[in-house]
Amino acid sequence: MLVRRRTMLSNALRGHLAELGIVSAKGRNGTVELLRIIADGADSRFPAAMRGILDVLARQYSAIGSEIASIDKSIMALHRGCEASRRLAEIPGVGPIGATALVAEIGDWKTFSSGRSLASWIGLVPSLKGIFPFAARELQDRQHAGAA
Repeated sequence: MLVRRRTMLSNALRGHLAELGIVSAKGRNGTVELLRIIADGADSRFPAAMRGILDVLARQYSAIGSEIASIDKSIMALHRGCEASRRLAEIPGVGPIGATALVAEIGDWKTFSSGRSLASWIGLVPSLKGIFPFAARELQDRQHAGAA
């Protein structure tokens, strides 16, 4: 939610300044450039009244950035202190945030009889078509024959 809010603020800043002909690169680096322009009181590309309004958005953007950084630090501390999270993070494509979230959501790993049942619970099991196209077709044929 905070990341979405930060993106919204970035887009708002980008849009307001673009109306004045001030554009920047996409992404956080571009937003940092815009924040510098807003903070520079000597920049005369937009009226002082507008600078005050944009400064409100800039302060909100910075505050949300600080909150996100604080949460990231907390997640990393939890991750470093949890063996299960560290082991999950060794899986390619699973980072500290995903691993910590998974550990927090699952709780007791013993409730799952196998890795397959865990994957199914998460929703990671691919469709039969993707794995065994011929077997999936045969299964469908059997289901249709049994229904008749």
